[in-house]
Amino acid sequence: MTTVVQVGDELWVGLPPGWIELVAHQDEAAAQQWFDELLRTAPAEMPVEVRQALREHYASVREQMPRGTIDSAGLLVTTLPDDTVTAWQFAMTIVAGPPIGDVDLLAVVERFLDSPAGSAGVGPEDLVESFVTHDGRPGVAIHTTTGGSDALRRNVPHANADALGVVYAAVRLEHGRADSDRVLLLTGIAPTVAERLPMSVLAAQIVLSATLRDSGDRPDVRVALDTTGQTKQDSTRP
Repeated sequence: MTTVVQVGDELWVGLPPGWIELVAHQDEAAAQQWFDELLRTAPAEMPVEVRQALREHYASVREQMPRGTIDSAGLLVTTLPDDTVTAWQFAMTIVAGPPIGDVDLLAVVERFLDSPAGSAGVGPEDLVESFVTHDGRPGVAIHTTTGGSDALRRNVPHANADALGVVYAAVRLEHGRADSDRVLLLTGIAPTVAERLPMSVLAAQIVLSATLRDSGDRPDVRVALDTTGQTKQDSTRP
């Protein structure tokens, strides 16, 4: 998936197979067309009524998602070792700020988390860790719990409404511009704390893959999405 942050800066993010995009569509018609393309990859013996139920469920989940503050959000449906079907939810936001020069933005975040105010919501079982991408960009991740995500609570029967597993991650996005700096924020939510660890592996892969490239003559749109294998006029395949 690619996201045009502004002309000349295009965010490329590697998404795991099976990603179901919920937000990064230009309108409802585009979203339904994208989902229909995804359904065409399903086994031919899938009943028509099941396909229609999936379409309706997809539209319902999209209605539950917040708009305007999230650049991309997706669900990944998978199975646990005991064959329980589960779903992990991810959301990504690009935050633009003034140029920070040599200031290590993520170090500032870590110092805040070490302060009394920043550590107030961090429990004994939570984990705060820093990381560096393969090209040297710093990041920080917080493994904790949350009671949010109505979408997961309503759609995943075994979800723990009081303690969902969550990972917050931020990574600096370096680029050739001098007028601003950008950070990618990712939130990953699992239905239970026990699922937080395997979900965090995918969250890490997404964050570590994020990079800015020169968009050149690519379409000046917020998100150009193509994960179905078909090239569209308004989308770009990485």
